Amino acid sequence: MSDANGDLLFYTNGCQVANFNNQLLPNSNLFNNYAPQNYYSVCDLWQSVISLPYPDQPGKFILMHYNYYTGSAPYGVSRLFYSVVDMNANGGTGEMTTKNMQVFQDSLIDSFCMPPNMLTVAIGG
Repeated sequence: MSDANGDLLFYTNGCQVANFNNQLLPNSNLFNNYAPQNYYSVCDLWQSVISLPYPDQPGKFILMHYNYYTGSAPYGVSRLFYSVVDMNANGGTGEMTTKNMQVFQDSLIDSFCMPPNMLTVAIGG
């Protein structure tokens, strides 16, 4: 995610979130803790996180993320979560203030897109 000037604020590999100094945000390690990882802790999910500005709260962002686990469904079961990053916290270097809040569980595929009204549904607005 970047600010209005295009300056980097934070980024993620789907399992961890790092700030513009390449430091992990507090409380963000394994934020998508059910995501499959390989030996190097690289998530094996493609396009599994969407970052959106938190409505009416500058410096805060909602990360919508999904992961999957094997279940009884033919293609496994996926779960959609949200986490919140506050870039105003920790002296301006950011912190994950909410982590792994489950929105729903269903059979999803390897990537997803965010319809315009999904943010309102996800946070109960």
